[in-house]
Amino acid sequence: MANGKGNEMNLSKAPWARLATVALLLALALPVAANVTSKSVTITPLAGVPMIIPISIQSTSDVAAVVGQINYDPATFSNPRLFLGPASAYFTTMGNLIAPGQYRFILFSEPTSIILTHMTNLQVILDANPVLPKSGSQTISYTFQSAASPTGESLNINLASVQVVFQRNTAESEWMLYE
Repeated sequence: MANGKGNEMNLSKAPWARLATVALLLALALPVAANVTSKSVTITPLAGVPMIIPISIQSTSDVAAVVGQINYDPATFSNPRLFLGPASAYFTTMGNLIAPGQYRFILFSEPTSIILTHMTNLQVILDANPVLPKSGSQTISYTFQSAASPTGESLNINLASVQVVFQRNTAESEWMLYE
């Protein structure tokens, strides 16, 4: 004990122990065969009005945390912010603008809490610019996605893109004539 080694195992003398340790670490790092997705959403924004993007997590396993990045056109939308949805009461959420058009977020709780699925978990709000395209569409996508189980296992995740459809209604078109 005076040499500081105590009862520690010398891994250089036990190659099987090193191999077992590496195998265990790799097994723990592999994603669990659960799928975490979100509902596909199509939104028609109004010029100058905040647009709410609901994120509804769907999963074949318990989910305790979700991390992601939403990508949008900064020429069309701005001022991203994040709010908890009704399915994530008592959870914590944080967001951070990485660059114009890139907003990262996290939703998490105590390890024993579980995100309720098939309901709105998060709401990303983007301000629509005062002038929007008259027609066409844009895709708001997710990147940098990960999810974890209550025991800390990594889960497979694939959040659905949001389709934004630009379509002037009659009132907007008539109002544009007077501006």
